[in-house]
Amino acid sequence: MRLLGRLLAFCLTLLSATLLIGVYLLHSQSGLEWSYRLAATLLPGQLSIEHLEGRLLGPLTLRGVHYHNDKTDIRMAQLDLQWQPGALVEGDLQIASLAIVGLHILRAPSPAAANTLPDVRLPMVVHIDRGIVRDQIEGA
Repeated sequence: MRLLGRLLAFCLTLLSATLLIGVYLLHSQSGLEWSYRLAATLLPGQLSIEHLEGRLLGPLTLRGVHYHNDKTDIRMAQLDLQWQPGALVEGDLQIASLAIVGLHILRAPSPAAANTLPDVRLPMVVHIDRGIVRDQIEGA
């Protein structure tokens, strides 16, 4: 019986620690930075961000964003995002405000796919209440 009590106490302690770490990561600048490092590791290609500000739950500001793979080069001078992460539980990506400044998109030439949009299927519904893109340059 004593062993069962200790096992239960250990499981509750482990669960509490996991929840506290999760709350800390969602509500802190450190959590935003950790999420960036994880995304940079998992994404195909290379992701770099010069400056991150805010928290993962928002609002957040990214400056000097650069993503590059063998087909695309994307740069953003600044990205500001306010979103409602609680909507993810219902399968919605709810963005209250999205502002992108200095967006540059360069794609490798592809004669077969000229002037066609890719077929993108997202696993959730995306809502953007307010969005603005300024100073956009696109090229091949």
